[in-house]
Amino acid sequence: MGIGACTPYTRAVALIFITAILISSSLAIISPVNAQLPLPPGVKREDVVILDIIHGRTPTPDQFNAWVPGIPVGHFHQLCLDSLWYTNLSSGLSVDVLASGLPEYRDEFKTMIVKLRNDVYWSDGEKFTSRDLVFTVNACAGNPNLGCHATITTWVESVRAIDDYTVEFKLKSPNPYFHYAFTIQTWGAIYMMPAHYFEKIGIENIHTDKFYPPICIGPYVLHSYDPGGMWFLFKRRDDYLRSSMGHIVKRFNWPGGPEWVLMRGFINEQAKLMALYAGELDTMFDPSPEAFRAVLASMGGRIRAWQPEWPYFWGHDPTVRGIYFNKAKYPYNLTEVRWALTLAVNITKVMVESWEGIQRLVAVPAAASLFSDLKWSEALLPWLKEFYLTLPDGTKFYPFDPDIPMRIYNWAKAKGYIKTEWPPERIRVTWGVGWWKYAPDVAEKLLRNVGFTKGPDGMWRLPDGKPWKIKLNVPTYEVDSIRLGHGVAAAWKEFGIDVEIVTLESTPFWNEWNYGYFEVGSYWGGYAWAGDPNAIPMNVASLRCDYVKPVGEYSPNPTRYCNPELDELILKALATLPGTPESEKLILEIQKHLITNMVDMIAGDCKKLLFYVTDYWVGWPSSENPGVNPMFWCCPFKIQLMQLRPAKAPTPTPTPTPTPTPTPTPAPTVTVTTTVVSPTTVTVTTTVIQTVTEWTTAIALAVVLLIVGIAIGWFIKRR
Repeated sequence: MGIGACTPYTRAVALIFITAILISSSLAIISPVNAQLPLPPGVKREDVVILDIIHGRTPTPDQFNAWVPGIPVGHFHQLCLDSLWYTNLSSGLSVDVLASGLPEYRDEFKTMIVKLRNDVYWSDGEKFTSRDLVFTVNACAGNPNLGCHATITTWVESVRAIDDYTVEFKLKSPNPYFHYAFTIQTWGAIYMMPAHYFEKIGIENIHTDKFYPPICIGPYVLHSYDPGGMWFLFKRRDDYLRSSMGHIVKRFNWPGGPEWVLMRGFINEQAKLMALYAGELDTMFDPSPEAFRAVLASMGGRIRAWQPEWPYFWGHDPTVRGIYFNKAKYPYNLTEVRWALTLAVNITKVMVESWEGIQRLVAVPAAASLFSDLKWSEALLPWLKEFYLTLPDGTKFYPFDPDIPMRIYNWAKAKGYIKTEWPPERIRVTWGVGWWKYAPDVAEKLLRNVGFTKGPDGMWRLPDGKPWKIKLNVPTYEVDSIRLGHGVAAAWKEFGIDVEIVTLESTPFWNEWNYGYFEVGSYWGGYAWAGDPNAIPMNVASLRCDYVKPVGEYSPNPTRYCNPELDELILKALATLPGTPESEKLILEIQKHLITNMVDMIAGDCKKLLFYVTDYWVGWPSSENPGVNPMFWCCPFKIQLMQLRPAKAPTPTPTPTPTPTPTPTPAPTVTVTTTVVSPTTVTVTTTVIQTVTEWTTAIALAVVLLIVGIAIGWFIKRR
């Protein structure tokens, strides 16, 4: 079957696109209405930024203990939590957040001194001091149920406060990269704990506490939430200039962002589209190409995409996607099997059919953020072209294909997406340096060499003669990972492997990963990420054999890969100064090891079709104004929120007298069949219904659904 041929998967994608277009074209004629959002009396739509919750529904909405593995944080860490430093993704440099400067290393990198800011307060009025950092580290060391436990116990001998704003770390062995444990390069790091709160809980009990209501060091506090986990309303602190962002806001004279932030979860992409058209959402998390085209067609003048023209996407998220293998489970502990599965995938077909060309291919695990990509992909490109596998018959096979980006470019030109000639540099930055060849014949040789056979039905069998069946985990909420998983599953089925796709919500999806239950999965991150190109030794340190745990136990090495040769390289790299020639040489050797052993099938960037609605707020990040971190689901996005300003000049209001932050309360639960509206309360349900919809909108949507139903019936009949 050729590239672009119609398959059941592409037919499904086409059906989604038809649905999105029908919804968008019908909703476009409906004027946006200020439907009943869960806002306090007197708070208008233009007072609030409304963001999409990355993981959709939050199953435990009163759970805010971000230090426990598996607890969703994508709806509050970007407003409430913080660590010592950020990585500026636009420059690759560090940003001081709770620290007042970069750390000082002494004693041949066995001592780290951290200076803290002296002007930061928790939301309950307590001052942030060395006490909080020291307690956080000791809590991580003393409670094995916390996600930071392995990192701290591996590296920290002791920690003490020299004074209220100076902390000394004594490390077990030299590590000039240790500060990256407290540096948020993309999603998160070790968040600071309020010592005055958790001391009362006790270190041994921290994992049992919900940290509700959360005491925030960021500029926002929780106001209210839906007991069904579909929305969370945050209010900017009256004293937000004393939060982790205060010194940055004052330094750059930023407006301070919105007073209110509403985080909303949705059951599917269609619900997000409806909210966008109704004026009840300012952005959406990583829309599918079909949904993005529908939004662009109907709201083009009212949205700001990352790039002003096709392919529109931001392709240098510091994390990369791939098909990850659990090396604790046979046969994925075999290098030959992992390489065979990789060579059985036609990535060009996945690119154009699953991702529609809107993705950057990644072959080098460290080639994530722009600066990491430019540094490590370029440095390894000559080696990639010369790299070969020795096949069972002794012949050499060169698996790297540098021409894939050009094929995607030519496909895009033929489709009419690109109407001008692009220079090679633009093609390379957009789609990467290349990926692995599609070579099912070589894959077959590798499998047969380790005892696999094919039955008369054309399906592969394990060496013991049993049918080979792969369980492939995919999430419910990450479109790119879903499509990668389905595209790869289709390729493996075509190759003769029985594949079962297991679709999981956020918490079980990541529990399978963290505790080693998964077999194969369309995951992202782990060791394959880099905001700061010099941070690689610390980022890959989780792959050390020391971190491998039995299935059922939490492990910072989720894929449970263990190789003494890699351990030695990592330890040597961690003992070198970041950015030095010796460090860079060792980083390259680490990347070569990961590729040679095909530790996991790294495939593409965690790219995003970023866009923001400009009806109510302006100052959003874009390619012309990239900011520190443009991802609204990541912890550093609070630095972007502080730069937003109203699209229209607001009417001046008196500055309120600062008052203590009230304890948030969940909105009352109502019955599924009832909508409650009163002058003093807002509509709240624990169902999938998000807002009160005016009858005009409801009737219009009913017509849309009727049209969609007819279209689907026609589509199925045509098949």
